[in-house]
Amino acid sequence: MRDIAPGEELTISYIDTLAPYRQRQQRLQSSLGFECSCARCSLDEDERDESDDLLHAIAELEAELGDFASTRASPALAEELLELYVAEGLQSKMGGAYTLAALNYALVGKEDEARRYATLAAETVEWEFGSAAEDAVAMREMARDPRKHWSWGKRRGR
Repeated sequence: MRDIAPGEELTISYIDTLAPYRQRQQRLQSSLGFECSCARCSLDEDERDESDDLLHAIAELEAELGDFASTRASPALAEELLELYVAEGLQSKMGGAYTLAALNYALVGKEDEARRYATLAAETVEWEFGSAAEDAVAMREMARDPRKHWSWGKRRGR
């Protein structure tokens, strides 16, 4: 995921880290009775608004990239999605984003990139959900041979 600095605080999220600030706080207050004070929730109001804007952009890109009939979805949008995850500090949640990148590269017939992102997706999904997770298994299979995946070349020439 990323190197951890000596003395850096590690936290565990009890909720969806892709939810906007107010929604995260409401869920924690109503279900667990506390207000989160992690680094993301402790941002000042302008920074929180900026973070929420990034989370909204992530959700929009994921929806677009997950629509395999979309004429707008592309590897460039997948790269933008990955950059937003990193900008928001969500490297540990990138399994789905790597999966979308792998699929969108396969859809346009770019084998090396599809394989690279499928490998990253498999590793990240496995890290988060275990080796038997459906997406981890599917991405390991795609990484072995992207050309045999159902998505291969479906968008080529568009």
